[in-house]
Amino acid sequence: MTDFQLFLTADANDDGITDGLDYLVWVDNLGDRHYGYRYGDFNFDTYIDGQDYTLWADHYGDPGLFVPTVSTPEPSTLLLMIVSLVILFVFYKRR
Repeated sequence: MTDFQLFLTADANDDGITDGLDYLVWVDNLGDRHYGYRYGDFNFDTYIDGQDYTLWADHYGDPGLFVPTVSTPEPSTLLLMIVSLVILFVFYKRR
């Protein structure tokens, strides 16, 4: 997950729910200037302030916004698998 998200969320630690742990991230950075929800900057204005707290409070208990995905092999991994299978096939044929 990247710092830019389509929807505002207050799930600072990416555990799938907006809860007290995310509040602690906000409190630890309150008054600082950081960019991104992982620092408690839930509205992406680079200031960790009361507006971020309001977003956290509004989303408290909400599930995170990540979508489960199916893992797919990288092209290089797929190529390595194919080459390995061809080599094994050729070796097996010669025996």
